[in-house]
Amino acid sequence: MTRKMRAGLTLFAAAAMAGGCGGGDSADAGSADAGSSEATGTKTLYVAHHLVDCVGVGPMKCMLVRETPDAEWTNFYSKIEGFDYEPGFDYQLTVRTEKVENPPADASSIRYILEELVSKTPMSNEAGAGADLVVGDWKLASFSDAVLTEAGVDVTNALKALASKGGVTIAFTDQGQVGGFSGCNQYTGTYSIEGGHSLSFGPLAGTRKMCPPPLMELESLTLKTLEAVEGVYVRDESTLELYGADETRLATFHKAGSAAAAAPQVGEWKLSEFTPAALAEASDEVLEAVASLSADENTAVTPDLGADGRASGFSGCNRNTGEDKSDGGSVFEFGNIASTARACVGPGMAIESAYLEALSSVRRMQLIGSTLELLDADGTQLLMYSRTDEA
Repeated sequence: MTRKMRAGLTLFAAAAMAGGCGGGDSADAGSADAGSSEATGTKTLYVAHHLVDCVGVGPMKCMLVRETPDAEWTNFYSKIEGFDYEPGFDYQLTVRTEKVENPPADASSIRYILEELVSKTPMSNEAGAGADLVVGDWKLASFSDAVLTEAGVDVTNALKALASKGGVTIAFTDQGQVGGFSGCNQYTGTYSIEGGHSLSFGPLAGTRKMCPPPLMELESLTLKTLEAVEGVYVRDESTLELYGADETRLATFHKAGSAAAAAPQVGEWKLSEFTPAALAEASDEVLEAVASLSADENTAVTPDLGADGRASGFSGCNRNTGEDKSDGGSVFEFGNIASTARACVGPGMAIESAYLEALSSVRRMQLIGSTLELLDADGTQLLMYSRTDEA
């Protein structure tokens, strides 16, 4: 058996977008239909709140899309039938794709049709809006996968160590000053915003305290990330995103004192992993069911944790509700869990049994970036989730 069972990983077509917004296919977006067996079906698309210059048949404006919240933005040259794009909003869509037989040479071989507008979130990208909204204190929620991959470092333990001490922070004043804590030292400097969302920092100066290597690595990554920043967007006045070149998301911060900072577990999650401890006494049937989870979206385990302390979700076969008994810190427990009484065929029932068994032992939580870890009273990891509402 594998050491860690991957569960409920979101499955999307591996190919990137192709076609033309009135234009043709482009290598920038890849080819969604070249040799793909997934030309027909449904998928989730996240659409950015602004257009970018691109070249199809000729110069044009393209939407930016991605298929998962942490993926990099990709130029989208096609149109989505039934979707009325309005700049200034981030979108989550469910679209149906259909293969076009014998398309014109300058057109896409994939047709995109809107199935559902899942969400439409206003962003602060109007001229002057960003300068007002960034002012205040912010706490690091996560670095993007692209930043962590390029850096080649694991800052998980460093972030854990700082979780109870305020974490990595950044603060903007209305006088153009910026400062914060970068993992080991305090830093200060200046910033400027142009056009509402173009952000640049002046030289940053900091104290010169020495810390253990993990904290120094975190600090180096933090400062290097700030040096790469070219843009900023604020969502719902409580989430600040820093972007680099080509609209690459670098890091996400939450407003200090906001619900997101005070109760970071609130949101929508997807089970990504049963740990070996959670499956230590599992039967072969359960182990086989859990191993099959990543290939079966119908049994994906998806808890939603509300700001009102209520929890709900899908556990593999049934819907369930309960109470989120967290204390705003590391204490975490589910209470009064109630489920529907549906009987399922296939692996759903076995997955649900293992999941609810593990859930009953949860007493603590850790939030590292976009990963939520649930632990037992001894601090042993049982379940791991990835956030699905961070577009």
